Amino acid sequence: GKSSACCYQRPTCAVVATGDELSEPGEPRKPGQIRNSNASLLISLVQKAFAHACYLGIAHDQAESLRTKFKKGLQYDVLLVTGGVSAGKVDLVPRVLEQMGVQQVFHKVSLKPGKPLYFGTWNQKLIFGLPGNPVSGLVNFHLFVQPALRKLAGQNPPWLPAAFKVPLAVPFRHKADRPTYYPVKLTLQGGYWQAHPLPWKGSGDLRTLTQATSFAILPPVEIQLLAGDEVEVLVL
Repeated sequence: GKSSACCYQRPTCAVVATGDELSEPGEPRKPGQIRNSNASLLISLVQKAFAHACYLGIAHDQAESLRTKFKKGLQYDVLLVTGGVSAGKVDLVPRVLEQMGVQQVFHKVSLKPGKPLYFGTWNQKLIFGLPGNPVSGLVNFHLFVQPALRKLAGQNPPWLPAAFKVPLAVPFRHKADRPTYYPVKLTLQGGYWQAHPLPWKGSGDLRTLTQATSFAILPPVEIQLLAGDEVEVLVL
């Protein structure tokens, strides 16, 4: 018999890919170009986070091209940019956003992969700049972007990635100077889950990522783990 209900408007999220090296799926590739896989990945993840995704295309590694895309993107609740946030000569995203009046909250986090992450605000809009390497972008999205989108969608408390402990199926040695999210595959053995570390070659290794079901969360030290030792995992 109620005549009204409390609800939230689904947030809107613009997705912009950057880089002269990118070509869209289905388009001819020029020498040295790679497929724009990040946009497809991020659009899917945005939709799963209860937000409307709007893809604005590829911006070239030129300030004017970036400004044009960002001006459109700032009309949405969230602007999600992939690429152009590291320390290269053509990584212009933070500088262009600053020129447009975006207030930088932070740039770079102690995380592997995903160190170059950028976050800023403009007129109550949220701006995330993800690294172009696909594994980095995926980790950053799960840890930072997804909780923000779910908060905007009215979830209280917002959904946060849940981690739990699983024994290793094989011995594993790891060394890093930052907390690391390492791709693993979970399998059932005798009714119990086990984690199998994958032969991962770094933040650009999308092929190995397609086999992963989780990330093992590893400390910023050198560790030698035995089969049966527990590791904390974040399920994808």
